[in-house]
Amino acid sequence: MKYYNLCLFLIVVINITKTEKASYLKTKKYQEDDSKNSTTEPRIYKGYCFTKINNHFFDLNPLNSIKSYHLKSKDGQLINFNFCSNVETSCVNNEAMIVSKEECKRFSDVSTQEKTWSLLETPRKPSVLTITLSEGDICEKRNDKIIKYTTVFEITCDRTVDEISITNDKEFDPKKCFNVIKIKSKYGIVDSNV
Repeated sequence: MKYYNLCLFLIVVINITKTEKASYLKTKKYQEDDSKNSTTEPRIYKGYCFTKINNHFFDLNPLNSIKSYHLKSKDGQLINFNFCSNVETSCVNNEAMIVSKEECKRFSDVSTQEKTWSLLETPRKPSVLTITLSEGDICEKRNDKIIKYTTVFEITCDRTVDEISITNDKEFDPKKCFNVIKIKSKYGIVDSNV
């Protein structure tokens, strides 16, 4: 009889826990759905390779490359970059997402540092996802102010492109503190109904 009462007690506790959890999830789901209709920006997950902005879901994980991508700079340097992980380099303490192997310069910080995502949507034009990477090495010093390298990815959604297409090749300038890498990719908007 003791075991019967104990089993009955455990069943009741488990059912109460499941009911509370289910009602909590329903409430949370309702709150998330409600936020889609508001004018405030939904949560943005920074520092990862995916984000959701204005009900558009972006996933850059398919763009991540084991060997990394490269482009030629204005002065002919080879600039290596990646989307979700650091570029492999023989430069000491030089892990980063964008690196010049020839001069051992970091034009961004490591992949685990926060990135800032934003979306430019214009009528009759493809959307452009902008990712501002965390700052890299020191670029210059002006009046006791340190300015670091800043690099931005501008990814235009183009479903016809299988591999990434760099549209401003040879414009990257290692002498400038701010650079933009313009890319076309089918991994722009993945699903606008998420």
